[in-house]
Amino acid sequence: ANAIAAAIRKANERGWASGIGTETWGNVRKIPAAMAANTYDGWAESWRRRIQREEAAGTLTPERRQQYEAFARQYDDRRDTKQGDIRRINEDIAAIAPTVEPNIFQKMVRSAVTSSPYSLGALAVSIATGNPFTGPVAMGYAVGETGRAEARMDGLNYEDALRKGRIDGLAEAAFEILPMAHMLTFFGRGAAKEAARTGGKEALKTFGKAAASDVIGENATQVVQDMNNLFHGLDPERLPE
Repeated sequence: ANAIAAAIRKANERGWASGIGTETWGNVRKIPAAMAANTYDGWAESWRRRIQREEAAGTLTPERRQQYEAFARQYDDRRDTKQGDIRRINEDIAAIAPTVEPNIFQKMVRSAVTSSPYSLGALAVSIATGNPFTGPVAMGYAVGETGRAEARMDGLNYEDALRKGRIDGLAEAAFEILPMAHMLTFFGRGAAKEAARTGGKEALKTFGKAAASDVIGENATQVVQDMNNLFHGLDPERLPE
């Protein structure tokens, strides 16, 4: 009986690649929802700060307070709606997430795949501008916005969530610049002619440098972001509810 139960549990286990496509697409869907949630959150906060300023100056009337509070609640409601969208995406991801603890290599592969929309988007921006900084900055902004929105969902106040999101975004951008510079060399103007001249050896060498620096950068970014989560009292492994 124990053997049968163990076999059933084994059959029901979800491997390290389970839900990888859902998580990848979910990460893309969360970006616009997070940006909208943060925008509404900022507007609501600005009305609350206006109440504080006018109250301190002695110019706040009961009518104005009522009006400003109504504006703040309106934007809070809109923020909550967008956070609800993120929450449902996270629920979809969690429903088919792995139940078996992946090893380090599997974690690296999964992380590379699920973050590929960010990386490909950043690469497209850098190629279009011919600048290794523009893509990572855009990537960092998207990651920071998502981190900020989810931090608010986890109960952080406005200022702490803003700081947490900025640190996540800066880490993402900073460690993406070197691999992006190598990728621009790989895809840059004249790269095809150079590859033909050298039989592809230089292209492979450049790609190898990009891949190696990206692996190192991904791990460094993960360490910084995990420490950022822990500093703010958040569990790095748990999705916001």
